[in-house]
Amino acid sequence: MKKKALNNFKNTIFITKDMLRDVSNENEESLSKSILRWCKRGELIKLKNGLYITKETYSKHINTDGFIELIANKLRTPSYVSLEYALSKYEAITESIYTVTSITLKTKRTFNNLTGQYIYKSIKKSLFNGYKLENFLSNDYYIATKEKALFDYLYFKAQTLPEDISNLNIAEELRLNLDSFTKKDFSNLSRYGTTSNSKKLISIINNIKQYASNRV
Repeated sequence: MKKKALNNFKNTIFITKDMLRDVSNENEESLSKSILRWCKRGELIKLKNGLYITKETYSKHINTDGFIELIANKLRTPSYVSLEYALSKYEAITESIYTVTSITLKTKRTFNNLTGQYIYKSIKKSLFNGYKLENFLSNDYYIATKEKALFDYLYFKAQTLPEDISNLNIAEELRLNLDSFTKKDFSNLSRYGTTSNSKKLISIINNIKQYASNRV
């Protein structure tokens, strides 16, 4: 298949193998070789098996807000961006985060491609919520709200914290910046804790609220 076939997707962000097959007269083996050749030349960028973007799309949008989050949603469905990456966007975590972290109902998974590294952690269905709809060039993606991103982060961090946290300031221990959190945010955080039915997680959330109470 000739490179000009990619011109069919100038206004398309994601290209699948099925889409390429639809504009090609090649058999499966020949189509796979064409895709491999384009990837080697850098004309196509592989996100995962069967999912690609063009070099032009990459160059145009790689530094545009929302593009990476959209890719994260597309790589594993259903999922929403959360945890450290979302907390970093909300400036609720002090360290720089480059890996895109997400929550999924599927098994945990990691993808690595030219656009970055994407890590997915699995959560039970009753806690797969608390995300909002965002848009990138008419394409929808989901990202956790500020308080849900914090809850998801604590959900997985809880196992690394000691059982007795009475003398700890958890927010300080985890280097969290919660200055922007309101009483409503903390109330929602507590609600997620109750839904988790985890005594330890509820204790951690109460600890965070206790030390933050004089700031909200």
